[in-house]
Amino acid sequence: MKYVSFIGIPELMDKYFVASWLISSIFHTENNSKDFNLINVIAYADYSNHAVMTYDEFFDGLKHLISIGLVIQVEKELFTTELYKNWWNARFQNKKRIYALKEISDVEKFIRKIENTNNCRNFDFIAEIKQTDFEKAIQLYLNRFENK
Repeated sequence: MKYVSFIGIPELMDKYFVASWLISSIFHTENNSKDFNLINVIAYADYSNHAVMTYDEFFDGLKHLISIGLVIQVEKELFTTELYKNWWNARFQNKKRIYALKEISDVEKFIRKIENTNNCRNFDFIAEIKQTDFEKAIQLYLNRFENK
């Protein structure tokens, strides 16, 4: 089963946009219990950008975020690092209203800045979340709408 992501403005669909879209989705679905839920990440990505992320977008964004130290992967769970959390809190904590696409735009600028100031790790990336896991999570997410 193939899913196509559409963003409406193709020039925005670069690696920085995808990475900022993904990290925002991971960040906003993290909770104190440290339970990672891929379906919630997919749902938040859809909410924030009105599009279902593809596995290629997910994989490429994840690799990029890990290489610059903003996300860590622990088995099949993903977490934002303290570096990202501290930046996000300094940037958005006192805002009464945060617009999703404005946040993604600011996150994209932060990612570009971090990439220019940090040494990016060049490594052989192996995603613990495989394409079959991702597609299953998308199907479970989409099934929520069929039952209504």
